[in-house]
Amino acid sequence: MSQVDYTAISKGELKHYFIKNRGDKAALPAYLYRRKKRSNSILTKVGDSDVDTKMEAAIRQQMKEEKD
Repeated sequence: MSQVDYTAISKGELKHYFIKNRGDKAALPAYLYRRKKRSNSILTKVGDSDVDTKMEAAIRQQMKEEKD
């Protein structure tokens, strides 16, 4: 089996690869690392008048990261 470059494929592709290739023991840790790497930062504070804009930007960023 040839070595797969897990960094070169998207998170979704990596997930599908792992499901189809469960014998590849390096795929699961690579996928879990990618999931954990996602930011869980605080977007806003209570009473912030700009909450909608900040949440929209965070959602767009997350969607962009999932495509990559």
